[in-house]
Amino acid sequence: MERLNVTIGICAYNEEKNIGRLLSFLQKERFVFNLKEIIVVASGCTDHTVDIVKEFARKSKKIKLIVERKRRGKASAVNIILRERKGDIIVFIGADNIPLRGSINKLVKPLLKEEVGASSGHPIPMERKGLKAKVEEIVWNLHDEVCKSFPKISGELFAIKAPLIRKIPSIVINDDSYFAAQIIRKGFKIAYVPDAITYMISKDYDLFSHLKRRRRIARGYIQLRELGLSYSIPPFLTLSILLSLIKKKQMKLSIILLALLLEILANILAYIDTLIGYTPFLW
Repeated sequence: MERLNVTIGICAYNEEKNIGRLLSFLQKERFVFNLKEIIVVASGCTDHTVDIVKEFARKSKKIKLIVERKRRGKASAVNIILRERKGDIIVFIGADNIPLRGSINKLVKPLLKEEVGASSGHPIPMERKGLKAKVEEIVWNLHDEVCKSFPKISGELFAIKAPLIRKIPSIVINDDSYFAAQIIRKGFKIAYVPDAITYMISKDYDLFSHLKRRRRIARGYIQLRELGLSYSIPPFLTLSILLSLIKKKQMKLSIILLALLLEILANILAYIDTLIGYTPFLW
């Protein structure tokens, strides 16, 4: 894969706790492709994120920092990466993630196939303690199983052929789902790479933060339908996989019921947001 030119894009908002670890990891990782650059877009940061990235950029010409003084939302940061990239492939990594060694190489490999327009990794929550952690573990386990039958893009770690998408609407909430819908519409496939693992570093520790995130995502799916880009998981598929996991006793029924209750509440709140015209595109 040495002939592949790849840009790594990172959108960051107040990620001082992890951005240094992520950049350090990327500098030490051995890539089987030509890494053209690592673009970090720091959007309206009020912590030390910019200072940390500046220090890394001072020592490496491949690290490029772009600062948005005002917090304009993730779509704005994504568009900067789409505009500035030099690679033919862009690997997007969440600033609050640490990929497993070798995962990015595995992620890029499917894009060698002409029919594949994007590939998505396998996010795993690093947090393991507390009720919120148990609920989120259910959500991400379900996500993993669904993706094996219905490949979709996860914003935590994914790669796209850059020429396919040159810009996304500035108020898009679910940028990953927007990418997926557009790539499918253009006649390309999405590859799910379950062994391209990335660990998510949680910054929130309560169920309210989980509900807030799920509410925002649910509103994002409604927004996609409003844009004529429906790309949602078939409900029957989610239900059948959930029942299978329950049957295998891989999840506690009480936690599953709590997760379902929160998901229902998140969707109700998302519909209310839609009715009042609220579009939470700032992340």
